[in-house]
Amino acid sequence: MKYLFFSVIIAMPFLSLSQRNSEDKLWEIHPPSFNSFYIAHGGAFKYSKEQLINFETCVFADTLFVRTSPNLKGIVQDTIFVGDNIKIVDGGEILKIGHREYPWFKISYTDNQNKKKTGFAWGGLISFKALRKGNTKFVYGIPKIIIKGKPSENDSKSIVQIKAVENKKTIAKIEIPINSESSHWSNAIILNNQSLSNISNILLIGFKGEACGIPMYYLYLLWDGQRFYQAPKSETVADAGIFYQSYSLVFPIEKGGINNKVIQNYSYSELVDEDKDKWERINSKTIYSWTGSGFVKD
Repeated sequence: MKYLFFSVIIAMPFLSLSQRNSEDKLWEIHPPSFNSFYIAHGGAFKYSKEQLINFETCVFADTLFVRTSPNLKGIVQDTIFVGDNIKIVDGGEILKIGHREYPWFKISYTDNQNKKKTGFAWGGLISFKALRKGNTKFVYGIPKIIIKGKPSENDSKSIVQIKAVENKKTIAKIEIPINSESSHWSNAIILNNQSLSNISNILLIGFKGEACGIPMYYLYLLWDGQRFYQAPKSETVADAGIFYQSYSLVFPIEKGGINNKVIQNYSYSELVDEDKDKWERINSKTIYSWTGSGFVKD
C-alpha cells in the first residue's frame, strides 16, 4: 500500500445524469482517510492530524479493546463492539500488523456503564465511515491485504469488508477485493432503491487512488434488510492522453433505465497513433435482470 492522498476527479460524460450525480456527491465531502500517509524527511510515516480531529465514526471490528496507552502492551481498559460510536481525538505512531499499516488513535467513546471516556485504539479496527438507516448501521474497512508474487511486482489486493450492524452485532457482511493502490481515498453514501424490487436501499462505496492508471471503484451494494447483493461492476481507469476504460451502471429509475434491470455500459478508448491522433474506441452494453435475489445476464 502506498501512502499519499490527493483527490483526482475524472470526467465521465457517458454516465447517466443520475449516476453521475450520485458519484459526484460521493466525492463532494469525503471523510478524512486514516489508512494512508505520506513519507516525511527521514523516512518516517506522517499524516495530517487536523483532518482527523473530532472525526466521528464507528467501530469496524467485531470487538475492539480500548487501551490505556497507544501500543499492544497498553492495558485493556474497556471492550467496545462493532457499530459503537467513537470520535477520534488525536493520532499517534503507526503500527504495522500483517500488510496493514494504521496509526494508533486516541478516541472518545461511551463505555458499558454509559460513561464518557477516552483511550487508545488501532486504526485498522475503526470504520472508514459509518452510515445509518433506521436501526441498521453500515461500517466498512480493510481487514486484510493479500500480496501475490514477488514484492517487486506489487500485486496486492485489499479485501474490503462491509458490515450491517444492529445492537452491537453483525447481521450481514460482504467482502470485495480491490486493487490496493486504489484505497487511498474512500467515501460512502446511502441511495434509495433505484426502483429495484425487494430492495430497501443501496449503499454506494467509492475508492480511488493517488495517480493515473489506478482504478476508481464504485461498489453498489443492494440491501434488502437482511443481506447484501453486489451490483455488476462499476469502475473507471485512465491514463491521460493514452487510454480510458470504464464500466458504468444505469438503474431503472434513471433515464434510459429498464424496469428491474441494470444496464452496464462499457467504454474503451486507446491512443494507437499519436502523430495522427488516431484512437481505437469500443462501446458496448450488457443488460442484467434483477430477480429479487440476484442478477442474471440477459
